[in-house]
Amino acid sequence: TFAAPIARGLVRGADAADKELGARRQSILAMISRYFLLRRENKLNAAHLPRKLVQVLVCRASATQRRAYEAVLGDKRLQHALAGKHADVLASLGRLQKICNHPSLLDAPPDDGGVAAAIARGPRFTGEKQSAKLHVLYRLLRE
Repeated sequence: TFAAPIARGLVRGADAADKELGARRQSILAMISRYFLLRRENKLNAAHLPRKLVQVLVCRASATQRRAYEAVLGDKRLQHALAGKHADVLASLGRLQKICNHPSLLDAPPDDGGVAAAIARGPRFTGEKQSAKLHVLYRLLRE
């Protein structure tokens, strides 16, 4: 069996024996499963794809994006994370990244500190007007 020893070894406060057994079972499981998992490397994928084109463009955030971004920056959870009182900094960074890509990507819970309200005040469609990135992309594609 693998699941129980691995889980016991990962529990905070586990003793050294449980941690060691969990690590051993994890490495055995990784050895066994690598034969069944297909892992594609970039070299293999690159042979079948066109050359990657990177173009860096700077664009201003839309009004909806600005309101949502500012709402996340003012959120208590982010303030606690930045103060070191809470360890959920990555979740806040993910939320900010989603807003920058398109505000509709943000799955805002009811206690989101006003983020949903900031998004709701924007246009009610998911077109290019909510996302500055999409607006620039649409303009590039039309050229």
